[in-house]
Amino acid sequence: MLVELFELPPFNTRNKIWLGEIFEIAVKRFDGVLNENIFPVFIVQDDANLDLAQRSIRYKLFEFLDSIERKFGIIHVADENYDHNLELYQLDGCLFVFREYFRPVGGMTSFVAHYLKSFFLPAYPNVSHNHFRALGSRVKRRFIGQYSVHSFLQRQFLPRLHCPAKVFHLPIGYTDTSVIDSSQVTSCADISARKYRWSFCGEGYKKDREKMMLAMSVIKPHFIHRYDHHHQNVLLGADYADIMRNTIFVPCPIGNINLETYRLFEALEANAIPLILSRYAYHPYDYYRFLVGEHPIPAFKTWTCAANFTGSVNESDVLELSHRIRQWYTHYKISLRESVRNFMFKHVSICNENERIKFYKYTDEIVTM
Repeated sequence: MLVELFELPPFNTRNKIWLGEIFEIAVKRFDGVLNENIFPVFIVQDDANLDLAQRSIRYKLFEFLDSIERKFGIIHVADENYDHNLELYQLDGCLFVFREYFRPVGGMTSFVAHYLKSFFLPAYPNVSHNHFRALGSRVKRRFIGQYSVHSFLQRQFLPRLHCPAKVFHLPIGYTDTSVIDSSQVTSCADISARKYRWSFCGEGYKKDREKMMLAMSVIKPHFIHRYDHHHQNVLLGADYADIMRNTIFVPCPIGNINLETYRLFEALEANAIPLILSRYAYHPYDYYRFLVGEHPIPAFKTWTCAANFTGSVNESDVLELSHRIRQWYTHYKISLRESVRNFMFKHVSICNENERIKFYKYTDEIVTM
């Protein structure tokens, strides 16, 4: 049985090249037609036209497939805020889920334990606040609003993740607009000759990024290209790749609210050394260790610690660290592809390959056989 990856509307998956590399299968747009010899794996994500109860899923399609006992897999992307509906995971027809953004198995006990841990970790108030305003900001971030620490941890741990054995956590990788040509990347041996000690290109108005740039700004030479809410003058493609290829250290601050960003894998693709946070209030566990396993990437409690490391590490240690990270990353991608393939085909083998399923065409309104 042939496995194919199908992207569903709204057709705005940002990392199709990465997914194609890891699954070793090109991503296609779903046109509503399935061949009887195809095992479909659908890329599902938030559809702004659906209400919250049905976010991330073209649910009619999956309910139909389930009703005719047609098996399928899904790649669940873009659930950075942990607010998508996960009922799809529980359908009998859904044999496996490749999920972006690591989500703990959860449960009330885990939620309470990690929420208590979060009080001992920073939640990144606005760096310009005075002491009293900063205290007020921390209190607000703990308890108030959709993106309070309490609400964010609730969404990660409650309800408990059902069917964890069918869920494989997949890194988000890199975006289609930031693919770096490996043939143009200098070797680890030449990393000390790169132009910039560190660089950052991205949205500069987010609180953690302000904190990072403030801490790192004393380290020179560096390159900063920040853009605002309107995303004017964004560096993409060759321009962005050129900066990454000429950078030694790449700090990887949080995204909208999740620790994981595309920047980590973009740095790895460029033979640069990423700098990451080990945890913070919204992720009071070692997020990246759960996601990619044991790794040599430098991880810090604060950006001040990261800046101290960047400014003090000697060149021989930089070279040795670069070699270790490159070796680990090369083996990690090979291992990830093998793990993805084994996980997928272990579940696909459950299908009865003698079962003959008719061609059909699916639309939102009707299903024709």
